[in-house]
Amino acid sequence: MIEALVRSTTAEQVLVYISVRQRAYCKEIADAFDIEPSTVYRVTERMEAEGLLISKHNGRTREFELNPDFPLVDQIAGLFRAAAELYPLEVWRKVTDS
Repeated sequence: MIEALVRSTTAEQVLVYISVRQRAYCKEIADAFDIEPSTVYRVTERMEAEGLLISKHNGRTREFELNPDFPLVDQIAGLFRAAAELYPLEVWRKVTDS
C-alpha cells in the first residue's frame, strides 16, 4: 500500500499498528500480521535509531510508540491510521482488537 514511503511492508505494518494502538510490543505486531518477531524488532530498532519511535522497558520487554518530538508526527500517525482502514477486515480486527 504505502510501503514505498517507508522502505518495506513490515515498516508499514509497524507504523499502522502503532498509529492505531498508540504503543505496542514487537510480538503483538508480529502476531497481528503473521510475521516473525525478529523482523519486527529489526524494523523498530531502525525506526528508533532514526528518531521516529521511542521505546520504554516494561519488565523484560520493550514497548514502542511514535516519538512525540518527531517532526510531523501527528500527520504521520494520521496517514498510517488511514492506511489501516484499507487493510482486509480480518487484519483490521487484529490491529484494532475488535
